[in-house]
Amino acid sequence: MVNPDPVLAIDFGTTTTSAILIADGAEEFIEDPSSHSRAWPSAVCLDGAELLTGTAAEVRKRRRPTEYRAEFKRDLGETVPIPLGERSYSPLELVTAMLAAVRREAGRAAGRPVTRAALTVPASYTGHDPRHALMIRAGTDAGFEAVELLPEPVAAALAPMAGPAPADGSLLLVYDFGGGTFDTALVRTGAGVLGHAALEDCGGRDIDRALIQTLLDAEARLAGHLTSPRARMQLDAQVVALKHQLSQATTADDDFGDTDVVLALDRAVVDRVVAPFVRRTVGCVQQLLHRCEIRLDEVDEVLLTGGVTRMPAVEAAVRAALGRPIRLGRSRELSVVQGAAAFAAAAPARSCAAVPPEPGETPLRWALPGGMATFVRWLAGDGDPISGGTALAEVRTGDGAIWRLTAAGDGVLRRRHAQPGARVLAGDWLATVAPPAHPESETEPDFIRLTHDGPVVAVAFSPDGARVLTGSHDDTARIWDAASGAELDRLDLRGGRGAVAWNPAGDDIAVTLDDELTCRVDADDMYEEEETDHEADVLRIAWAPRADDPVYAVACADGSVDLVDEDAEIVLSLTGNSRAALDVAFGRDGRRLVVGGTDGDAVVFTDAGEELLRVSHGAAVHAVALSPDDAVLATGGDDRVIKLWDAVTGDPLGAMRHDGLVTAVAFAPDGTWLVSGATDATARAWLVETGKELARLGHDGPVNDVAISPDGERIATAGEDGSARIWSV
Repeated sequence: MVNPDPVLAIDFGTTTTSAILIADGAEEFIEDPSSHSRAWPSAVCLDGAELLTGTAAEVRKRRRPTEYRAEFKRDLGETVPIPLGERSYSPLELVTAMLAAVRREAGRAAGRPVTRAALTVPASYTGHDPRHALMIRAGTDAGFEAVELLPEPVAAALAPMAGPAPADGSLLLVYDFGGGTFDTALVRTGAGVLGHAALEDCGGRDIDRALIQTLLDAEARLAGHLTSPRARMQLDAQVVALKHQLSQATTADDDFGDTDVVLALDRAVVDRVVAPFVRRTVGCVQQLLHRCEIRLDEVDEVLLTGGVTRMPAVEAAVRAALGRPIRLGRSRELSVVQGAAAFAAAAPARSCAAVPPEPGETPLRWALPGGMATFVRWLAGDGDPISGGTALAEVRTGDGAIWRLTAAGDGVLRRRHAQPGARVLAGDWLATVAPPAHPESETEPDFIRLTHDGPVVAVAFSPDGARVLTGSHDDTARIWDAASGAELDRLDLRGGRGAVAWNPAGDDIAVTLDDELTCRVDADDMYEEEETDHEADVLRIAWAPRADDPVYAVACADGSVDLVDEDAEIVLSLTGNSRAALDVAFGRDGRRLVVGGTDGDAVVFTDAGEELLRVSHGAAVHAVALSPDDAVLATGGDDRVIKLWDAVTGDPLGAMRHDGLVTAVAFAPDGTWLVSGATDATARAWLVETGKELARLGHDGPVNDVAISPDGERIATAGEDGSARIWSV
């Protein structure tokens, strides 16, 4: 999808600024008008009443050094004004001037005003840091109507890289050493950002100052020549030039101006100066890994970006300290802006569909005096029972009076949507209520108990419905008579997770023998047949409901789903971009399967590996199922909700809520109802069309799996309490 309006990606850095215009599906660098360079100096200089920016400011500083300023990005958030000659500016005003200058040039290139911007910021500019809001303010003051922020290391991970693109699911450690800051991030490709961190006083300019001090210490006469701002600027520029020369040469020197003082540096000196800065960056990386609970050996590649990483000492030290494969951006200085451009170009895809109330839930809205108020506080919490007239919250109207917002009827306060201090309007949806909780049944429905010596994690009916297969953490898989509950046979496992499945002919089962090993077993005599080794722990197994070309699917903890044929060969391995594939299920003919995972998505694939549909549940998906006609997709997750989707379009159809994490879901043979299991120690049956709860079946602990007999007359449940249960519908 092409952005309908032009958008400008801007990397506003401490020393340089770069920008890319995305318009009409094409990208164009916005060059500094005075130098035609892609890198604008992040500098300003007052020239009379005009505030020059970029190269124009750099040129003018030679005549007006006291009216020149660079590196003002570091001052953002400070209240002390910055003097430029006889005038003073706030840091926000200088940042705004820089962004406005870039915006003007972008408007000339686009032939129309540019009103959208994606600005990169250091990773330390979190939502709680005041500079986060100040950068948005600078963008709006510069004339942008819509401003997005993107952490710099995250942007770098989106930029073009040398070599083939990282595989989906790869873990990248971004090492971004720029002119003003060091930023780092852990990025899972195809999934998102795990965390980021920054050092704000560790950049190329800090290295420059340390090199200047080294020269002052080595040459006592140098200090005597630094008697004016112009002389100090000259020294700074010459040291930067020497440093750049040492990226290729081993020694570099230059006369300081018209004096007889020689500025001399060699790579050994620079390496000693750089070493403590690199140690700090490595420490920052290690702290990020610790905070995210990621081991260094789990990192697939380290992405080096930022101009400072061109210094041989920096790259060598990072390679030695981290010991992971190194990946380079195609342009280290421009990686951040290129990644920001990719982020900006994808803006149309960042859309949220309207969310209606879930079945049985009611939005609460109030007619506020004067039509507007400030929200003060909640008087009730999520999950609290309420009755008509109960005071739920307080608001303050413009005249200072406090008003209480009361409930209209009985129910349960499901969710609160306003925060103290927020401005609310009459008619705003401020809370959601659900009907009163169902009273607990005085008598438990009849069931047959199937007892294991450990938690039962999986349950399945045979294709004829006469037998039930269970898998348990007691290291056994067992077959039971579905009518009487008598144990018919068992298979001793080797410590696997207990995943089991029955083939459509009823003569074979698939089980986990140990964590990474599945096996086909003859269901009549429990004879072990072919074994299949997987790359990660097996979490779930599903057998395709087709007699020809029989395969079963294995959901693994590394995010993959393996399809295993009758010869125990893995014929295809799919990935849904999750860190773990938590569940897998087939459609009616076995040619489609759906995968749920930790990334919060459910993905429908063909059995050839083509992705047909992806829906976002919004939380880790532990349970998936397709209706018998393949028309409805059900997902259940960490958010305690079962959601229903059109299995072709992905449109939401409805939702039902448990009081615990949803672990399993299965459709009845006629597709009109389904059953779900959850950690709230219940399995519940629901009417698909309306979401009405039809029945509630209790365990003495979390329910790990559910199944429905082929005739729709019985429900089987597997529980953490060491039992499986067979219920009559």
